[in-house]
Parts: sequence; C-alpha cells; structure tokens
Amino acid sequence: MNRQEELIRILLKSEKPLTTTELAEMLDVSSRTIRSDLEKIETELLVHHLCLEKKPHVGVWIQGAKEDKVALFLNEAQQNSTVNTYSKEYRIGCILVQILLGNSKIYPDKFADELYVSRSTIEKDLSVVARWLKKHQLELSKNANNGLYVKGSEENIRNAVGSLANDLNTWNLSIESFLETYLNVDFKKIEDIVSEWNEKYGMNLNEMNINNLAFHASIMVIRILKNKELEMLDCDELQEESHSYKKEFEQLIYELSEYIHCDIPKAESNYLLMHLFGMYLNEPAFIKNDFLSDLRTLAENISDDFICNLDKIVALNLKQNKMFKQSLVLHLLPTVYRLKYGFNLYNPLLGEIKTNYAGSFLLAKIINSSFEKFLNVTVSEEEIAYVALHISLAVNQPMEKQQVAIVCTMGVGVSRFLSVKLQENFPNVTFIHCSSEDSQAIENCNYILSTVKLSVSKPYLQINPLLNETDIQRIRTFIYGNPTVNKNNFSLQTVMIEHGYTDRLTVLQEMTKRLQLCGAVTPYFLESVLKRETMGSTEVGNGIILTHGFHEAVKRTQIAFYKLDNPIFWNTQKVNFVVLLAVAKVDAKNVMQMSWLYKTLNSESIIEQVHKCSCEKELYELLINASKNNE
Repeated sequence: MNRQEELIRILLKSEKPLTTTELAEMLDVSSRTIRSDLEKIETELLVHHLCLEKKPHVGVWIQGAKEDKVALFLNEAQQNSTVNTYSKEYRIGCILVQILLGNSKIYPDKFADELYVSRSTIEKDLSVVARWLKKHQLELSKNANNGLYVKGSEENIRNAVGSLANDLNTWNLSIESFLETYLNVDFKKIEDIVSEWNEKYGMNLNEMNINNLAFHASIMVIRILKNKELEMLDCDELQEESHSYKKEFEQLIYELSEYIHCDIPKAESNYLLMHLFGMYLNEPAFIKNDFLSDLRTLAENISDDFICNLDKIVALNLKQNKMFKQSLVLHLLPTVYRLKYGFNLYNPLLGEIKTNYAGSFLLAKIINSSFEKFLNVTVSEEEIAYVALHISLAVNQPMEKQQVAIVCTMGVGVSRFLSVKLQENFPNVTFIHCSSEDSQAIENCNYILSTVKLSVSKPYLQINPLLNETDIQRIRTFIYGNPTVNKNNFSLQTVMIEHGYTDRLTVLQEMTKRLQLCGAVTPYFLESVLKRETMGSTEVGNGIILTHGFHEAVKRTQIAFYKLDNPIFWNTQKVNFVVLLAVAKVDAKNVMQMSWLYKTLNSESIIEQVHKCSCEKELYELLINASKNNE
C-alpha cells in the first residue's frame, strides 16, 4: 500500500478530523508532503462521490455518505486505485527527479510500469524532459546498456534540481514528496536536523530559510551517497568573512555527516555554506562587510533603476520612500549573490503571491530590465515574487488607532509585511507583534490574529501570513462584520473582438485608439505602452497579456479588453486575450487592489467562457458578471 492509499485509509477510519501535522507524524513525512498528497487524492474522492473537507483550527476529513465511504474503503483494500492516473506534469517531475538524482541505470519501461502509461507516452514525456534539460545545459542520453542518464557538470545538475523544485511548485507538486517517494530520502529527518541546529545555536533562520537549507542539504546528501560530489573551488573568502558562524556551521556539517555515516567533503561543505551565507546577507552585521561592497553597489544601482522605472508607470513616489529603498536593497543583496554564484531560489509561496498579489507581481516584473542592464541576466519568477511583497508593502503608510495582537512565526520580513498589509486594510487598528508565549501582551488586546494554531482563552483568528483577500474579509467580519466593495472601470466601448488575423502592434494601437475615444488617455499613451513592453514580460500565462502604460499619459483610469479568435505570437508564447490598463496618477495605489480582475484572469472557467464569446456585447456582459462575482 502506497502513502496516498494509506492516507485515504487513515481518513476513512478516523472518527474525527485530523490536522496535517497529525497526519505527517502518522506517516513519518513532512507537513508539506501531506498537503501535496491531499491535493492528489481529492480527485479520487470525487470519483467516489466523496469530498475532502479542510477547516482551519479543526483539520481534514472525508465528507460523504456512509455507503460511499465503505465502497471506497473496500476498493482501496483490493487495488491501487489512487495511483493509476498521473498528470503529465507529475510524470515529467517523476522522470526528472530519478534521472537527475537516482540510480544511473534507469530504463523507459520502468517509468511506464511505475506511472501506469504506455511506452509511447513515456517516449513523448522523454522528449519534453530532453528539452527541459537542454535549457539547463544538460543532455539526456540513452544507452542500451546504461539506460537513461544525464550528461553534464555536477554544478549544472544541482542548479537544475533547484529549477525543478520551482517548476513542481508552480504545478502544485512538492519536490520533497518526490524525494521521499522515489528516492527514499527522509526529508523530514534532514529538516529536523537543520531546525534543531537552528534553535540550539540561535541562528535565527526563519521557517522558509530552514526549509531551503534542508532542501539543499538533502540534495547534497543524495549526491554524496551516490559518489557524485562537486568539484568547487575552496571558498576561503567566504569562510573568513563568516567567522562568527564558523563553529556553528561546523556543528551542522558534523550532525549531517553523523546522519549519513560518512564524512562530508570540503567542496560539499562549501556548497552548503554558500547557501547559508546568502541567507544572512540582509543582516546589518554583514552589510558593513568589505566582502559585500561590490554586491551592495550592484543592489543599490538595480534598486535605483527599478524605482525610477516603477515611478514612471505607477505614481507611488517611491523615490522619496527611504524605507522602501532600504528594504529593497536588503532584499536584493541575496538575489545578486545567488545570481553571481548561479544558485536558484526555491520559493514555496510563489503560487500564493501570484494569485493574491497579482497587481504587485505584475509591477515587480519590471525589475528584469534593471537586472539585464547591470548584470545582463533575467531573474526568475521566484525572485520577482518577493519583490512584489516589497511593492505591496510600500503602497500605503500604516495608521494606528486601536489594538489587535499578531502572532507570526514566519520571520521578521514576513511579519513586517503582514503588519503593514493589516494596517493598510484596517487603518483604525493598532497591530502589536507578540509571541504566543507573551500572555500579558495578548491579554491587553481585544483580538488575536495568528499564523499558527494557539491555545488561548481569548477569541482568535488563524490567517495566511500573506494575507489573501479571503483573510481580509474574514478579519473584517471578525472585527467589524462589514465587508467593502471594489469597483471596475471599463465599458462596452473598450471591449473588442478580432475575428480575422492581426499582429501585436495593431492590437495595442486599436486598444489605445478606443481608450482615446472615451477620453481616458493622451496620444502619448501608445508610446508608453510600447516602452513598457521592453521593460519586462507582460505574459501571464494561458494565452493572456496584462500590460499597461505610464500614468503621465492617463487622464482617467480605464481598462481595455481585446479577444483574438486567431492567436498571435507575443514574446515567447501565443496569445488570444489582451488586457490593457490605463491607470491615472490619483488611482495609482488602487491598481494592486483590482482583485476581481486578477481573479478573473486566474479563473480557467471564466477564460474558457471568454474564448467562446462571439460578439463584444457578450464578452462585456461576461466581464461585468465576473467583476461582481469576484469582488
């Protein structure tokens, strides 16, 4: 019986809801793996007329008729019903994990048997895998004697694994789950080693950095045990500069070597040290270091250029916001460091940030033009997502008036972001940060908001640390019981459908012409839109473009929509739906609060209806309904 079958069995037999932590302990895996497994079994449950219920503070359980539960239980006992269908993304992830990190002799037939598909399906998947590897300077080789294996440097393989972790994350899959399922890697144990070391020696790593360090330590352990070690230059400069952590780091290496029962080579120790070092670059003690002078200069130049470009598009007056620039430079130091050494960032919050802070993410993508200017590279969406949080944080200055306790265990950066977002949405409240142990501070507050489960007598609300729209409404109901309403700015005149063939420039010209006719923009607007297109990608996926011009060319805020019956090639993908924002200076801060628009563009069902619209009035009415339903 595999882990997902066992998970279903446990939930069916349980007489009460179980938390992800409890399930993780029962199955001896991480909570992240459990969350990934729960997503996979939801479809299986629906087939059996059952549904997976999840409730904060309560847990997870299977909802449905008793006879359906009995039928599923008997079915699970008789056959492997949860593993006989896998998505293409899952198959690609499974193949990549095993050929990058697994045994040297792996044959296509093994994947066909393992994933319950035909040999021809696996051959098609391998073509996708080969193209993916090529993007990472690696080559997929096939040999009758040795099977499938990857050609390339160990450094490129490590970087590719980091990219794979991010790709799996965007597909709602967890690399930790793949490591545990297919390579028998006890990720939870390695994470526990790192977490206990962090607590014992007061290293002050937040939960996300602990997870990242554990991930890199896991990859290091896998490669050492397979005699696939790195051949890196000694990082004497790094070791000298990190002298204050030298003993503590040596202890971590010792504990990891004890766990795998073999010595960890110097090159591998340096590999892990470099990742750890990058996690401390935004601390004041490091910023004063001479070693970082070049990195700091680059970070400051990129920050200044980005802020200048950002202020041209959205009038946030960030040039005068010293706190924003200071926090951005602190954030960019590790980013520049990672780019310099070719490291990938694993960002488990990417999906949530893109969904819940889509406006900020759209603006943050402009930073790529600054990175291309100073480093001749583009940054990944994982890096851009964190920049989006800084932008969102800078939108409004907080106003403090009454008192609510905040308990957040996700680190200083996320805590500060949460605080500012709360103050932005609830200006009549003073939010006080305190630990779950600080009973006196909690007692002095009327309400408690927490990112973790608490054992307190006072009423409290558990929220997402990134504070999505649902959380904002829940908090408003919790405190005031008075939700707000968002408004849209578009008309039938700015909704267009092209039944014939066209090109990118013509589309933007036609959209600008409509915006001019309704008095929303000046003649300069088209030029500003074209300039924005050179500053970073405006492709948001699924054939959608979300672009905008500079606020100086906007008289009043308006949105234009353009549907294409015949897709056109934009930058890197084919596009059939274009959204153009014209945001006036007075509405600059509201561009990141158009939640209905971002939810609409992220809704596969609504976009599918958009493609079916045959006339402009039909499309206009669909968008009007979407704006009301997604407020």
